[in-house]
Order: sequence, then structure tokens, then C-alpha cells
Amino acid sequence: MQVVKPTNNLISRSLSALKWSYLGVMARIVLQLVAQIAIARLIGPKAFGSASAAIFVMTFVNLIVELGLGSSLIQKAQLTSDDLRLVMRRVFLAAGVGAMVVYFSAETIADFWGDRAVMPLLQALVVALLAQAGGVVSLALLRRELDFKWIQVAQISGYFVGFFVIGITVAVFDGGAWSLVFAWIAQNLCTTLLLFWRARHPVNFWGPTANADQSIQSYGVRILLTNLANWVIENIDNFMVGRAFGTYALGTYTVSYNLVRTPTNHLVTSIQQVLFPASARSMGNNDDHGLAYLVVVWGISLVAFPIFLGIAALSGTVVDALYGSKWLTAADILLPLALGMPFHAVMAVGGPMLWGRGEAGREMRVQFVIAPILVLVLGAMANMSPTAMAWGVAGVYVFRAIWIQAQVATAMKISVASVCWAIFPGVVIGAVVASILWIANAYWIAMSVTSLPRLLLAGFAGLIMSALALLFVRKLLPKTIGIALRKRTDLPMVMQRVLGRN
Repeated sequence: MQVVKPTNNLISRSLSALKWSYLGVMARIVLQLVAQIAIARLIGPKAFGSASAAIFVMTFVNLIVELGLGSSLIQKAQLTSDDLRLVMRRVFLAAGVGAMVVYFSAETIADFWGDRAVMPLLQALVVALLAQAGGVVSLALLRRELDFKWIQVAQISGYFVGFFVIGITVAVFDGGAWSLVFAWIAQNLCTTLLLFWRARHPVNFWGPTANADQSIQSYGVRILLTNLANWVIENIDNFMVGRAFGTYALGTYTVSYNLVRTPTNHLVTSIQQVLFPASARSMGNNDDHGLAYLVVVWGISLVAFPIFLGIAALSGTVVDALYGSKWLTAADILLPLALGMPFHAVMAVGGPMLWGRGEAGREMRVQFVIAPILVLVLGAMANMSPTAMAWGVAGVYVFRAIWIQAQVATAMKISVASVCWAIFPGVVIGAVVASILWIANAYWIAMSVTSLPRLLLAGFAGLIMSALALLFVRKLLPKTIGIALRKRTDLPMVMQRVLGRN
């Protein structure tokens, strides 16, 4: 039997895990943005849209195949080999069924998108589906142990092999949509192999499972339902844009969506992956939970609002400089999506805290109400334009963030006001940064500066403003959080100096 005991230094381990997560995140953000921009420029909106339609379907199937069982393994206090075999067996069975359904219904799905080019792409992607299923148990075991150093190694290596070595090469040789499909398959195969190499587990499909904890499956169902609602909220806009306006419009929408969602996903996923297991290991300590959550929300806001409000202020410049003039229709879509991303980031850190406390139902109820609201909003705007739909998405993201924060505050017995004060510094700095960049960009346009130099100048200005903000970090820390943190003796020395502890 494998037993995981609560650690006496959980905060220190969590901080170490966050360090490795964010070292990996910085590398992955750079890799993904460079690869996606390079491939998008090489293959154009139509091919990008066809591949996006196929990948869209597979991300949904991947979510169902996982069945929430990976999160169940993390949440469970003690694991046995029977538990691992049960999860592996269920995931592979679901993956096999899902692969067959997708393969034989690919033609129907392609007709639904109105693009027959989607059919062979979708059939090829079943390989990626089976590969990803093979990594579910290993990834869960590594997350339990907060071994994010290796998780980042595996994911970065997989992405580099998939998109840089395979994807860009295929795109250069005029592979079109297949460049993204081959990249996706190679990424999943490489990542799964590296995860399993580090966290090996029983692979005997027919071994005993009589002593497995059946509650793993019921908890997994709650996580699956929550994840499905989240997926609908985060992806239904792509689906409805593609359905209403075709794969060309889907390509432009997806490029805008990925440009802001890629860094957002990495920003919040790294924190989610640490908060969930840390929260599960420290049940009952509300003071530590509340303090940790407020610090995370403060930090996320301080990073997310300046970055994404700045991107919104420069949306036309960003698209023209990165993707070229043939993608300019994406600029109007990028603006509202960038405005909504900080609220999505703040919302996303709440779920893992609820999950770790065994209160996943709170988030599930919110998401199950938000999902149909978003569908109704998008349906009302589907007769207008993809840009109108993007504005609808931004509005729903704001509403969802407020509701989730209220749920977390109630569950953790902290005040909603304390959460608002944790978010407030980021909002103020973001508004200031966006205003300065908008004025500067307008001046550069009047001076006939081309898009790429404008973007570089804006990036340099953003770095200067970030450095100035760091000088005032103590002033930006809400008083209640600062007082509580200064009382701790287990924080890294760098953080102690930043906090000004004597």
C-alpha cells in the first residue's frame, strides 16, 4: 500500500512546487506562443480553422475519457495498488470506446462543421486520445507528491518535440492543417512516456481491484461534471463561432482565443495543480487556507490585469505584428477576450480550493448555471458577428468570477471584502498600464511607426512599468494579508525581505 502522509512543512513544499511550476510556465508560454504564431503564419486561417475544429472535438472527448479519476487519486488520503489499477482500467476502457466513436463518426462530425477536410484529421487524432489516457495515473501520482519539476520537464519536452520539431517542420513543407494534428499527436505521446518513466505504476489491466475504494469513482463523477461545465463555458464560443460562420471564422477566433488563453491557462493551471493537492493534505486548517488563497488571488490579479488589459489596449498592433495583415480581422475579437481573461484567471484559482476541501459541488452548481447562460448569450449574438460573441463571453466571465469568489469566501469563512481588496491593486495597476500603452500606441501610429516596432516599444514600456510596480510591492499588499504573512517563520528568505520583516 502506498501511503501519503500530511507533511509538517506543506507551505514550503507548495512554494517549491509553485517555483518549478512557474519556471516551466514561462518556458511553455514562450514555446507555445512562438510555435502557434509560426504555424498560423505559415498555414493561414482556413487550414488553422480546420485543424482547430478537429482538435476542439478531441479536447471534449479527452475530458470525458479522464472521468475525473485523476483528481480522485490526488484527493484520496491513501492509495493502494488496487486503486491505481481500477483507475487505469476505467480510463483505458473509456479511451477505447471514445476512439471508436470518434473514428467512425468522423464523417458526420466533418459535415456538421461544413468542412470535409476535418474528417481525416479527426480520425488521426484518436492516436493522441489513447496516448493521453496512458498518462492519467502517472500525472496524478506526480501531482500528489508535488513533483512539478518533472511534470514541467515532461510537458515542455512534449510540446517542443510536438510543435517545434514536428509541427513547424510539417508547416514549412506545406502540410497545412496536418502540421497541427501531427504536432498534437507527438506532444501527447512524448509527454505520456516521460510521465510514466518517472511515476511508474501497475499496468496489469486484469489485476485485482476488489479492494479498490469505490468512492474514487463517485468523487470522479462530481469532478467530471464540473469539468464538463467548465469546458462548455470555456469552449462553447469556439463551437458556436465555427458552426455559425464556418471554419475560416473559427480560425481567426481561435487564434485570438489562444493568444490570451495560452498564458492564462498556464498561469492558473500551475497554481491549480499545487493548490488542489496542498488543500487536500491540509484539511481543517482554515486560517492557513484563507491566508494562502488571498495571497494567491492578490498575486494572480497583480500579474493578470496589467498583462491582459495591456493586450486589449494594443489588440490591433498585437495581431498585425505577430500574425500579419491576413489575420487583422482577429484584432476586434482579441479586444473583448483579453478584457475577460483576468476575471477567468481569478475565477480559476477558486475551484481547486473547493475541490481539496471536498466541496467540489459548490463550483459544480455555479458552472451548471453559468453554462446555459453563456449558451443563451452566444445564441443571441450568433446572428451578429464573432466579435459580438466575444463580448458576450467577456461579460459572462466577469459574472462567473464574482459568483465563484463568493462561494469560496463562504466555504473558507473569509469575507468577500477581503477577496475584493486582494484583487483591487491588480485592477488599478492594469488600468494605469493599459491607459499609458493606449496613448503611446496612438502616438506611434501617428508617427507612422510600423506594427512590430510598436509592439516592441510597448513591451519595453511594460517591463519598465512592472519594475516600478515591484518597488511598491509592500504598498500593494493588502494590510490584513501583510500582517498575517509577516508572522510566519517558514517563508523563503526572499519573500521575507520583500515583506520587510525585521
